[in-house]
Amino acid sequence: MSEKRVKETTEYGIVTRSHLPEWFGYGKDMEMATASVETPVMVSVIIPVYNAEKALERCIKSILAQTYTDFELLLMDDGSRDKSAEIIDRYAQMDPRVRAVHKKNSGVSDTRNQGMDLARGKYIQFVDADDWLAPEALMHMQRTA
Repeated sequence: MSEKRVKETTEYGIVTRSHLPEWFGYGKDMEMATASVETPVMVSVIIPVYNAEKALERCIKSILAQTYTDFELLLMDDGSRDKSAEIIDRYAQMDPRVRAVHKKNSGVSDTRNQGMDLARGKYIQFVDADDWLAPEALMHMQRTA
């Protein structure tokens, strides 16, 4: 993890950052599918995705259906060879809170770290592509942070 911003991690997997990055760029090996909007949000939800087409839509829909709406969703395609990239791009086009990032395969840990580098939220929540969240999950996590 880079020297920037990490202040503490709670039992919910939320990372509190002491400051936001000044530039929201991305590395040479990543391609952004949506334009970068530099507006800070409260929560950044990061989903590393690798060949998850069967479960991915349920996961994404559960996050977009949250009752707490001050979040961004970073869908980090880690070089998937199935239709995950197409699914990610479709949701990025449908909802301005969603950002799609396509990169070479580097593993889940590196993908999460790259997602943290792109995140604009005060808090970070990691969700696996085959998981889903109850509609009030982000609201409860944000309240306890």
